[in-house]
Order: sequence, then C-alpha cells, then structure tokens
Amino acid sequence: MSSPSSELDPENSLDTSDPEASGSLGWQLILPVGFLLFGAMILVASTQFPDTAAAVTAPGLYPGIVSAVLILASVLSILELLAVRRGETKSEVTATKPTDEESQESRRTWTRAVLVTALSVLYVIVIPYLGFVATTFLYCFAIAALLRDRNPRGIFGAVLISAGLVAAAYYGFEVGLNAPLPQGEIF
Repeated sequence: MSSPSSELDPENSLDTSDPEASGSLGWQLILPVGFLLFGAMILVASTQFPDTAAAVTAPGLYPGIVSAVLILASVLSILELLAVRRGETKSEVTATKPTDEESQESRRTWTRAVLVTALSVLYVIVIPYLGFVATTFLYCFAIAALLRDRNPRGIFGAVLISAGLVAAAYYGFEVGLNAPLPQGEIF
C-alpha cells in the first residue's frame, strides 16, 4: 500500500509553518556558511601550531579533526537547505502564518545559534591565553548551560559534561596519542 502523495493530501504536504522553512534562502544559509568559514579558519590555524620533538603526532591534529568535522557538517547542511528549497519551488505549497509560540521558539533557536557562534569565536581568541584545558572547559560549560535548563541540576550536569569532555580529550590526545594540547600564556 503506497502512502498518499502530498499533491492529493494537504495533510502530508511540506509544513511551511516553520519560520526556517518559509524564510528566504539567504537568511537560512547564514549559519552554515558562517560555520564553514569558521571551520576553514580553524583548519588554517591548526597548520600554524609549532611542532615539538616530543610529540608523536602534530599539535594541530585535534583542531584539524574538529575543523574537518565542522566543515563537513556545514557543507551537508548547505546541501540539505538547497535540496529542500529545490523541492519547495517545484511544489505549490501555501505558507501558513506561524503561531506566537512557534515564533518565540524560532527566536530562541536563532539566539542560541548566534550565542554558540559568538562563543566559538571567543574560544579561538582566548585559547592562546588560557590554554586548551581551561578554555575548553569554559566553552563546553557555556554551551551545555545554554542548551540545558537553568536550574541547579542542569548547571551541575553542564559541569559534569564539560569535565568529561575535557578529560576525554586530554587523555585521548595528550596521554594516548602523545600529542600536546595547546598551552596558554596563563595555564
């Protein structure tokens, strides 16, 4: 038994009440293109780390891996947006006005996305001064706290997540791969 087509059944048509789905393509591409450029900046910067004789692997390995994943995710997001847009232009779907609740959720999502982008830029700027461990802990904590509830249990969870991620990166790269993590002027 086949599913009804969206042309015959308006219930199965593309939901354009989502502001991101009904917005202009230019606005939708801002974040993925921004993250693509940010990933490229990290990739270029990771090649500038000085090599040390004690390291088995290059010091830019970890940032290089992170930037490659960020670039790949950004490209996939851009391709998905373009594919969805091509599908929208082919179908004749009428846009419905978003509700107040949907508008507020969309604003919260965009605010969080902008804050994560700003925190990521700040992370790259601060890491030479505070070093990898302190900066990454603060960065992960800020992101986890932003995405979790603001109650004490959510903050405690953010601390645990941050400490776990930093410990995993430290032991994985510094101890396991003998790849030194970036040291800062202060730490």
